[in-house]
Amino acid sequence: MKPPLFMTEFNYRHIVRLTVPMIASLVLEQLIGFTDIIFLGRVSETAVAASALGGVAFLLFAMLGFGYAVAPQSQMALENGRGHPRITGHIFSQSLYALGLLCLIIFGLSFFAPQAFDYLVEDAAIRDASMAYFLWRTAALPFAFLCIALRAFFIATLQTRLLTVSSAVTVATNCVFNYVLIFGVGPIPALGIVGAAVASGIAEIATVLLFLVYLKRSGDATRYGLWLFSAWDARLQSLLIVRGRWTMLQEAIVMTAWFLFFVWVEHLGQEALAVSNIVRTLADLPWILMHAFAATCGAVAANMVGEGRSDEVATVCHKGYFLALAFLSPVCIVFLLFPEPVLSIFTSIESLRISSVDTLIVMTICFWAGSSGAYYAGLIGFTGATRESLTISVFSAVFYASAAFFLTRITDTVAVVWWSDAVYYGTSALASAWFWRNRPWEKLLLSTKTY
Repeated sequence: MKPPLFMTEFNYRHIVRLTVPMIASLVLEQLIGFTDIIFLGRVSETAVAASALGGVAFLLFAMLGFGYAVAPQSQMALENGRGHPRITGHIFSQSLYALGLLCLIIFGLSFFAPQAFDYLVEDAAIRDASMAYFLWRTAALPFAFLCIALRAFFIATLQTRLLTVSSAVTVATNCVFNYVLIFGVGPIPALGIVGAAVASGIAEIATVLLFLVYLKRSGDATRYGLWLFSAWDARLQSLLIVRGRWTMLQEAIVMTAWFLFFVWVEHLGQEALAVSNIVRTLADLPWILMHAFAATCGAVAANMVGEGRSDEVATVCHKGYFLALAFLSPVCIVFLLFPEPVLSIFTSIESLRISSVDTLIVMTICFWAGSSGAYYAGLIGFTGATRESLTISVFSAVFYASAAFFLTRITDTVAVVWWSDAVYYGTSALASAWFWRNRPWEKLLLSTKTY
């Protein structure tokens, strides 16, 4: 029997009720990066700078898994909306096969990482530290991918409240092990930046264990048949790869542009790179708000398409943006009015804190003004129109990287270089508006006839 997932009308309260748990989970999850910077910001400027390059290099690979997971997430949401739990579980199980294969490929590519860091990074101390951080983070990649797959399942089945609990466990675990491993406690030596990487991996393992316990106790593992691993389903894998390849390529392009941004900033000096890492970490908070509402409305849209209510999708998605903007504005106001108190949370190095003020202000203005680009570019992908989402990201990333490269050649002021964010979000907003008029969520209606 088809479960009664939806109300007669999705109003603002319903959207908030679904999204707030996801915001909380993403905020808590992002606190992993926050706590890394908070602890490393009390070690040295080099550690803060190196974690930027090492962390983004890791994300360049990890986001390939996230990009792929968007495809099974939208397909699971569609089948869940149709009332097909076993098909939903089958899609989940097949996604684990693909993510496992991707993980093996990434492990192979990581052997070439030392040569890449030698070529791109000028400062020897930053190069060695960022390389160490990257390799230790990559070692826990299987658990990161399993977390991604499980979160996609819970979002698709609209069980977003669990994500809040799981992220609290992740952050608590990360904080404890960050302190112990970075600074050393008793017989455990101080590992510095390597300790931050290891702590993040341990936190991901703890999250996977929590998810598995929940699935067993809730009965979802049985209801959806999550562990009934069948043979490789070539037809389904083809559907997921065809749809997911665009998002994977999109994430690769975006993260490559971000990585190049840090590489070019590193040429401006260690302090400029450390400033950019702190501000980019703070930029994750407004991004979370836009991403959470986009992901929620994308999952809602897919479920609604499965129920035959595609005409209502646009209204719900626009409501999601206005809510996201309402949540975003207070954060931006705090960043603009109280930059130094905010930055003092992340570093006790006074010169680094003062140098970060102007960059934080520039980042905030760019994101606030370009929030529609951040929201709708993500939403279009979450509704299943991954090729359109890729196109938006390619144009935005190319213009962004070009602007960043140009600015680093004409100025040594890092805050000026950060105006390249305005180019990125402006391009995203214009491209998203162009594709939105073609009702991209209706692509789900076409793709579902093949499976």
